[in-house]
Amino acid sequence: MLGPLALLACTLASPPQDSPTHLGSWMHTIHGLTTPSSVAVGPRQHIHVVETSAHRVRVFDKDGKQLEVISPGADPMCLPLGVAVAPDGRRLVSDSGNHRVLIFDTQGNRVAAFGSLGTGPGQFHTPVGIDANREEIVVADRGNRRVQVFDHKGTHLRTLALPDAERGSWPSDVVLSPDGDVTVLDAGGSRVLSVDGDGTWSFLGEFGFFPGTFATPQGLGRDGDKLLVTDFENHRVQVFPFSAIMPPSKARSSVASPNYILGIHAIRPREGRGKMHYPRDVAVSPDGSFAVLVEPWDGRAQVFARAAGAQPEPDTQRQVTGQAAAHYGMHLASDGPILVIVEPETAEVLIHDIRQPRPEERLPPILVSRTGGRGRRLGLFRQPTGLSIDYERRSLLVCDTGNRRLHELTFRHDPDKEIEQDFEMVSAVRMLDFQQPAATGSTELPWSVKPIAATTREDGTLLVLDGANAMVHEYNPNWEYTRSLGGHGTNANQLEDPVDMALAPNGESLYITDRAGARVVRWPLGDGEAQILGAGVLKVPHGVAVGGDGRVYVSDSGAHRVLVFNQAGEEVARFGTRGLIRGSFDSPRGLVFNEAGELIVLDHANHRGIIVSPDGEYVDAFGPRSYIRPAQRPESFNEEDYSE
Repeated sequence: MLGPLALLACTLASPPQDSPTHLGSWMHTIHGLTTPSSVAVGPRQHIHVVETSAHRVRVFDKDGKQLEVISPGADPMCLPLGVAVAPDGRRLVSDSGNHRVLIFDTQGNRVAAFGSLGTGPGQFHTPVGIDANREEIVVADRGNRRVQVFDHKGTHLRTLALPDAERGSWPSDVVLSPDGDVTVLDAGGSRVLSVDGDGTWSFLGEFGFFPGTFATPQGLGRDGDKLLVTDFENHRVQVFPFSAIMPPSKARSSVASPNYILGIHAIRPREGRGKMHYPRDVAVSPDGSFAVLVEPWDGRAQVFARAAGAQPEPDTQRQVTGQAAAHYGMHLASDGPILVIVEPETAEVLIHDIRQPRPEERLPPILVSRTGGRGRRLGLFRQPTGLSIDYERRSLLVCDTGNRRLHELTFRHDPDKEIEQDFEMVSAVRMLDFQQPAATGSTELPWSVKPIAATTREDGTLLVLDGANAMVHEYNPNWEYTRSLGGHGTNANQLEDPVDMALAPNGESLYITDRAGARVVRWPLGDGEAQILGAGVLKVPHGVAVGGDGRVYVSDSGAHRVLVFNQAGEEVARFGTRGLIRGSFDSPRGLVFNEAGELIVLDHANHRGIIVSPDGEYVDAFGPRSYIRPAQRPESFNEEDYSE
């Protein structure tokens, strides 16, 4: 005889055939994943999860039991970002760091590969989402802002350039709709696109926080005639009929009401069981009986079963808000008494006063102003990233990656006055638009400059790190282009996937983190030899900072720690493990020293900043209370309080 729980499970698993159903009954969670960024479910109901930082794909059964690890040894993957399972069971992986697609058979053997770095047909710049039917393979070619279509031999068939490129469009995922149309998730434009065989584009959505709008959507899933969209910064999945994607001639608005919304923002650390925290991708089993959602920052995949009813029951214990939760981003800068941090959800820069007027009572960084917001005008941003501040000049540089621009802002601050809020302290001064030909003089580049970090030398020379072309561009104090350094490659004077840079204290060299190369390179700005640091030690480097003594600090987001190198490039220290307690990080990103010589670490996935001594000893934490409490009060930390 079945007990009450078994009867309930049967009811959830097998709703009446004629009644409406939805994918929304949480079943279980697969924990312990390493940056899960993409998911697919194959014909045998096997769950394929891309672990980007571990450079592999893990395969599980429906119950979460590991079945297989796909990780070719002789020619390894590098930062894979997409996975699909073809109808015949072959597995396709977007090997993004190597700018190619890999194909594995049902036994996990690599049987084919196609693609290379470039702009031509069949070439890629950071391929991400991928999908396949019996005839075609479609790939979201993020760096080239397009989608490419291939046959199953890897032969290029056609290229689909995204419309309205001025929106800052870039594709993050693709699916083939039931009728064979290509559906594209335009993360940069916060919309869904679809193109039919005649080349007609249809649209759904725009930027926003309310139902039918998206905030940096990342992944697509298909459930029969319905489309699932992971709404990354809104912490939810929205479900629409494919018919909601309509050409402008037939739609009054690009915004349509979803059939239902799955999930609600997780508030406390590690909260799950249907609550979501930056969902990246979603996939539905071929028979439609369950869906899988991956969340890279929490290292997990949540599995949902089909349940009775047209939509999930509302959570009566928590109200749904109409605005995305705002958290620290990956970038920060500090000089003198000022600390600035990017807040990506609002496209703003947060300005903090970090003075300590009473040494006996340590103060956290105090928010005194904020500037920016989403837009295209001077002083507004679409995707603010790298920052640089010069307190003496009262100058703040902001890399606006989404608009391909660099903004200079000026601010007022009196160090002799008491700490006070001043939300009019910042003014925009000038802007360097990298989409204009004069931005790089007569130098022809394969890709439009993607500014991701910037700094200024003592003489006013501006240096901009270009993530698209793997270069550093140099400008005189009037922002006139002078030269470029680097380019794509694996040599010491080249880069594969740069993410951050720092100027040496003497201003004579640059340290640049190369994520795909798993290394740091030091480039002399005058004479001298380039140097490589951390090769064979770093997993996924991100932030870099140089102390007053010349030691180089690197955040390794893949290993959740900070490594320290001396001027000879030798590792001399490391600190940090994965977790919430004192001495722990989760995907640490930006690094900077304050004027007291302390290191500030953006503990990104833990939504907090951690302040440590140059030797890694804990000093303080700042950010949301539930995330900083385990660090500030380790004696009261209880692991069970932070379990799912």
